[in-house]
This record gives sequence, structure tokens and C-alpha cells, in this order.
Amino acid sequence: MQILLSKSLRRLSRLYSRAIVKVLPDLRLEHYAEIILLLASAEQTPTHKELAELFQVDKSRIAVLIEGMTRDGFVYTEQNAADRRAHFIYLTSKGKESVPKIHEAIEQVNHMINQQLDKTHLDHFYATLFKMQSNLVDIAL
Repeated sequence: MQILLSKSLRRLSRLYSRAIVKVLPDLRLEHYAEIILLLASAEQTPTHKELAELFQVDKSRIAVLIEGMTRDGFVYTEQNAADRRAHFIYLTSKGKESVPKIHEAIEQVNHMINQQLDKTHLDHFYATLFKMQSNLVDIAL
């Protein structure tokens, strides 16, 4: 039986995300960390639609996440005056305060996941992932 590569990658991704959450038990960031980091580093304030495109998920999924993040005090939204259907997403002070904690958690988990792997293996792994992704981009889009 042949196992889909995507299944192995999803499992690794879930384990990685759960490890980050365990390092950040005081913050309910299971699905929020990546969005918070993107908002913190964005040059222009993104909309729901732009986030959905970046994360390659349905706009309704982003809307649910943003609603939860708003309820938990990490972000707030403002309607775009030029296009009233669009809403810009901003970090609150709580969201901004969580950024260094998220970076620290990622650093800790990356250290854990990379144990017993030398730099050459890691370089090959990332190069292989990048090549596989570039091989599929034209087909998947």
C-alpha cells in the first residue's frame, strides 16, 4: 500500500503545531501563531481575502479564525473605506505582546525537532521540500 506524502507531511505539521502550543500553554494560539506572525511582519495590512490566499484556505475558514482571535483579544478588524466588503486585520497590544513569545516557542521546538540531525541533513531536507513544492506549483494552481 502506498501512503500519500501529504499524509506524512500533515502529521508532521500537526505534531509541530501541537509542540508549539505545549510550549505556549498560557496563550490559546493553536491556529493563531502563524497569523499573528504574518500580521506582525506584514508591510501592508491584509484583508480576510488576502490571508485566505496566503494560507491557501477558504475565506470562511479565515473568517472563523479571525473571529476567534478577535474574541480572544489578539486582533481587531476595520472596514476598508474603499471596498466596504473588505476588512483589514490589525494586531492588538495583546497580539503584539505574543509575538516574541511565539518566536521563542518556535525556536525551542525547532531545537527539539532538529536534535540528532546535522546541518547537511537539514539542508537537504529543506532543499528537497522546496524542490517538491516548485515541481507541484504549476499543476496545483
